Amino acid sequence: MAANRSNHKPIVQVVPDGAALARTAADLFVRFVQEAIVSRGRATVALSGGSTPQKLYALLAGPPNSTRLDFSAIDFFFVDERCVPPDDSESNYCAVNRLLFRAVGVAAEKSHRIRGELAPVVAAVEYEAELRSCFRGGWPQFDLVLLGLGADGHTASIFPGEPTVSEREAWVVHTETDHGIGRRVTLTMAAINHARQILFLVDGAEKADVVARVLGGARELPASRVRPATGECRWLITQSAAFKLPRLG
Repeated sequence: MAANRSNHKPIVQVVPDGAALARTAADLFVRFVQEAIVSRGRATVALSGGSTPQKLYALLAGPPNSTRLDFSAIDFFFVDERCVPPDDSESNYCAVNRLLFRAVGVAAEKSHRIRGELAPVVAAVEYEAELRSCFRGGWPQFDLVLLGLGADGHTASIFPGEPTVSEREAWVVHTETDHGIGRRVTLTMAAINHARQILFLVDGAEKADVVARVLGGARELPASRVRPATGECRWLITQSAAFKLPRLG
């Protein structure tokens, strides 16, 4: 039953390389979104930035995936954002808009971006208000959340040792800590863990150590705390990033 899923281990799938990662992720994306549209009339998806999901966005923007989805029935949100303008090359929105939104004609009202050009605290408050307007009656329950994994074990913009790791009330927070990447606004772990489906995309040999630690349950690493309350968590990992997992040893 769905209510017991939080007690299950994450579903882990190892694929040969980045191209296979993108293809498999695209198939899952289409499946989860179609299921949501059939069941509830619309789908809500929270996207991540970074280089790993860019091949996925490009695949979704072209045939056959672009013809398999009713993009007018999808509300797109963002897991996190850098505090930069939307046309900045470092902006998560900028990359997704270039690779996906413009290609398939996503309407402005269906693209719920984090306004990174504002002061971080203001952007966080505004984005949470936007989410509360779209998800009425409790925590936001995204149909799909896409996540990545940093070499330090962070996911979204939730970093090891930061108080944001344990935030239980807010849906959105900002971080002023540099971490070498500047200020950011991010969904909290509590908000992420209410999703119906969570999909991690991980590629690269430099991630092998942290993949093994996170999936081994290292609680000090934020990514280890992604445990959906009633949904499923899946990991798609390339062979180069998965070779230190015990089951492959």
